[in-house]
Amino acid sequence: MNQERIPNTRFNLYQIIKQLEDPPVRLDNNERYKVPVETLGRLYACAVSIVPANCSPGIMLAKETLYRPEVVLDFKKEFQRFTRRFLYICLGELIWRKSTATDLKRNYVEKDFPEKLEERSIEDTVKKMASQKEYELLGKRLKEGAQQYHEKMLQRGMHNYRYVAEYAAILEALQP
Repeated sequence: MNQERIPNTRFNLYQIIKQLEDPPVRLDNNERYKVPVETLGRLYACAVSIVPANCSPGIMLAKETLYRPEVVLDFKKEFQRFTRRFLYICLGELIWRKSTATDLKRNYVEKDFPEKLEERSIEDTVKKMASQKEYELLGKRLKEGAQQYHEKMLQRGMHNYRYVAEYAAILEALQP
C-alpha cells in the first residue's frame, strides 16, 4: 500500500472504529450492516503488519541504534497516522460497497511480521495475538484503548491531536 495515496483523516481511531462497527450502510433487506469485532482485529493486525519500517516504533527500536526521545515520538505518531488511514480506507470500501465485512476479512490478511520487534510495542503484542489467532480479543482491546484515549481527549477538549497519547492508550489496553 503506497503511503502517499492514503488520504489523511480528521477522525481518531475510536471514531473510525465506531463507524466501522456500524457503517452508514444498509443491507438489501434494510437491516443495519454490522462489522464484527473479530474482523476489526484482523484489519488492525493487517495494518500493523504492513506499516513501513520508517513508521514503526517496534521495528526501529529493535535495532541497536539509539534514538532521541523526539524521534521515538515521531515513530509513534507516524504509526498511528498510518493505522488510522488504513482503517479509514476499509471504512470507505464498506460505505461505497466495494467490499463487505467478509471481503475485508478475506482480502486483508496480515503479512509476515519482522522477526525482531521491540518488546512492549504494539507491533510485538499484535504479532503475538495474531500468531495465536486471537483476533476477537485483539479487536476488543483495540477498541477499549482507542475509547480510553477518545474519552480523555474529549475531557481535555483536544479531539484528535495527540497521536502519541493514542498509541500509549492502545498499547496499555493490548497488554495482557
